[in-house]
Amino acid sequence: MKPDTSAVLERLQQLLDKPPQPAEAQPQPSVPAEVNPVEQQIASLVAAINQFDMRRNQVGQLNPRNPGFHNAIIQFLKRGLRRLFSWYTRPLNSTNEALSHALWNVQTTLSLIGADREKERQFGGTLLQTVNDLNAGLAARFSETEEQLRAHIDGLRQEFVHGSGQDKAEALGSAESFQRAKAAAGLLFNDPIMITADESGRPRWKSTNERVIERAWILRHLGVVPVGAGILDVGCAESLLPLELASCGYKVTGIDIRMYGLNHPNLHFIQGDMTTVELPANAFDVAIALSTLDHIGLGWYGDPKGGAAELMSAVTKIYHALRPGGMFMVTVPYGISGATPLHRIFNHEQLLEMLTGFAIVEMEYGLRFDDHTWLAPVDEEVAASRPHDPADYRPGAVALAICSKRNSAPPGAEER
Repeated sequence: MKPDTSAVLERLQQLLDKPPQPAEAQPQPSVPAEVNPVEQQIASLVAAINQFDMRRNQVGQLNPRNPGFHNAIIQFLKRGLRRLFSWYTRPLNSTNEALSHALWNVQTTLSLIGADREKERQFGGTLLQTVNDLNAGLAARFSETEEQLRAHIDGLRQEFVHGSGQDKAEALGSAESFQRAKAAAGLLFNDPIMITADESGRPRWKSTNERVIERAWILRHLGVVPVGAGILDVGCAESLLPLELASCGYKVTGIDIRMYGLNHPNLHFIQGDMTTVELPANAFDVAIALSTLDHIGLGWYGDPKGGAAELMSAVTKIYHALRPGGMFMVTVPYGISGATPLHRIFNHEQLLEMLTGFAIVEMEYGLRFDDHTWLAPVDEEVAASRPHDPADYRPGAVALAICSKRNSAPPGAEER
């Protein structure tokens, strides 16, 4: 039987001319997904080579050398035919031997390739297992650490919520002592945005106070005041306004019974009681009392308790310190009249009484809609009906007044 060498040669040519593509580029539906296409082709080629060897070995079986006279005749005839057709059989035999040798080399090479690929597969499997083990170890360690941290935080929270007063004092001691240290150094400031922590310890926007509109209102109306003007800021502690105005070229004098820890070449600070301090007469172009007059005389900030008398004494000091026609900018809690340990809430009549001696040039009102939202201006009737919050003394509205020292009102100002 003639060996089928054409299939073997065709496969070799395919491997040389067109190397097999990755599985995703040349999908083979007949091959299971887990079988590598390259390995399958190599196995098929090895099978074809083995089949070629088997058929070549079968050639000898067609011509057995059995003893006897008839076999001698057969061998004699074969030698004669071989010599007669040697011009044809000799090249065919050489080609057959060369092809057999080439196929043997291919089979040896494929065996080496298969061994290398097996080593690579084993190494890849070992490497993948090592990476998976590392990932599992890291995940377990991270999970354990996270659980320990959460348990520690929960423990601290439970200790604070259910602990004794002494435990809570110790938990808050460092924060409170730092706040007290900042206040003593005059470096504690009234931020309009209040931040607290939720149950998980994350920061949360708690509330907004009236400062969010008061400072903006002050800066809006100071636009008519020339740079270099003298400004008196009454009750300047916890406020950045003196430093801001001084940085913009105004000559600022701040006064407060508490310490003020900021300084600037254009800023002069006086620590003292506004009801008794001596200020030069007719010295300032503008006086500002930003949420200050409502505290005077209540003793909340360490000032003397004196009620309405202390309040009017401070207003008189401000009046005499202003030059004729000078501007007085004042903000106070407004709405349903009341008094808390922290401040007073003024109604319309009480506000006018406090500002006796000044001409009211303009009056605006701001309103607290909810814990986060303030808005100005609003109608006086709406602001007048707002109560304060008895839990934390927050006002429901504020009054913002532009006044002038009566002797000489600013040009175009309308007195009321």
